[in-house]
Amino acid sequence: MQDTAEDSLPTPAGAEATPRITTKTQKRIIDEERRFLIDELFFSTTDEHGVIRHGNEVFSRIAGIEPERLYGSPHSIIRHPDMPRVVFKLLWEAIQNGRTIAAYVKNLASDGRHYWVLAVVMPSTDGYLSVRLKPSSVIFPKVVELYARLREIEREIEQKPKQREAAMKASALELQSKLSELGFASYDDFMREALSVELCSRQEIMRKDHLRRTQKGSPQSVQQSTNETSEFAPAICSCVQVDALLQDVFDRLDEFKSISLRLGEKSVGILDSADTIRILAMNAAIAANKLGPRAGTLRVVSESLGSVSKESSDVINELASHLQSVVSMLNQLIFDVAATKLQSEISLVFMSELGSDAGLDKNDRVMASVRTLFEQMSSRVQYVFENLAQATLRMNELESPLENLDSNNRTLRFIQFTGKKESSGWSEAHEFAVVLEEVPALIAKTKEECDWLNQSIQQLMTHLNELATQQNKFAAHLGSLNRLTTSLD
Repeated sequence: MQDTAEDSLPTPAGAEATPRITTKTQKRIIDEERRFLIDELFFSTTDEHGVIRHGNEVFSRIAGIEPERLYGSPHSIIRHPDMPRVVFKLLWEAIQNGRTIAAYVKNLASDGRHYWVLAVVMPSTDGYLSVRLKPSSVIFPKVVELYARLREIEREIEQKPKQREAAMKASALELQSKLSELGFASYDDFMREALSVELCSRQEIMRKDHLRRTQKGSPQSVQQSTNETSEFAPAICSCVQVDALLQDVFDRLDEFKSISLRLGEKSVGILDSADTIRILAMNAAIAANKLGPRAGTLRVVSESLGSVSKESSDVINELASHLQSVVSMLNQLIFDVAATKLQSEISLVFMSELGSDAGLDKNDRVMASVRTLFEQMSSRVQYVFENLAQATLRMNELESPLENLDSNNRTLRFIQFTGKKESSGWSEAHEFAVVLEEVPALIAKTKEECDWLNQSIQQLMTHLNELATQQNKFAAHLGSLNRLTTSLD
């Protein structure tokens, strides 16, 4: 069988496509898990073709492959045949487009056992960086079940000749269907949630087990285990400070997620109000027309109601669009903060290995990994603050439609009062009066939603502004890291 286009694609770090099994590459698959601890993180760097350049000790140990054999090998050396092709496709498309992405990955160790990770894969200067952690959240068991179903679909269709593309499409449809059942509109929404949930779960388990104080790579253990005379000691000190600042940002994510969720719900509710306003205006026009020529004043009232309802509907649609944009930006910000926090921790893990082992060979491969980790962390922190600034600007844009909606509500109240006065005592205008009686409830509902939005926006702006004040501290420590990285060359 000839190689397909998919077979010829490079394999990004942490994202193993299912290979064609040959006698040369086949491993004996054992249905057992190769276990590692919740506090262990590992990483690998690859070139643009997916060839492993370097990784840390944990990676080599869990994969069961000596560093000499691991480095220089394609990342497919650890790919597992149970991995759905569609997940690999999503990963590859993301990093080819310069985006960071997260995915659960089932990998194959050298002894035939498997190990699961949540991999965060990001493009670097001339290749890719993948950071992996042990899954522990309530999402993970659902993913294991989902992956088994996806791979079953792919294998069943692939039994027929030249059906790989059809298998991929069927698997993608099943993936989207299952994610929708779980409440996610897209894979991007799912992976953003998965990363923050997994990091929170990991930290909670470590807190309960008192691992945070002794974790290899934690600020405390790094400072305790590092030789003070080590060339890496100053870099480690700056890295510890960056990690502490990122932890403070990460601790705010629950509040961000809560506000983001409520804003998304409100955007849907506000659109319902727009529909209600339009229907009221139409019903008022119908009721006025039934009264014939005598309803001149009421017809003017209904026309005014129609005009204001259109303005309100347009404003509400604008507001809902802004809200959806803010929600999208907040969700991306949450993902970026979580990914940056993970990268900060893996930098500390690697620094711990280098700083505590005086006999470790600090060769070009090792130093290249140091530079990659620090450069990526620096660029990701900068990206986080750029997104913070964009989110703040977008939040400010909500002020105008909210003010316009409040103004339209006052106009609606005046129109309702005028119509009620003109139709009072006129029995034939009863239907028109009944329609107008619905206006106060609509005004009250819209006002309540606007008041809630204003309060939530102010609350969110406070958080965003507080985070923005940390930028100078980050810049100082990252600047120090960059200078130290240069001096290590």
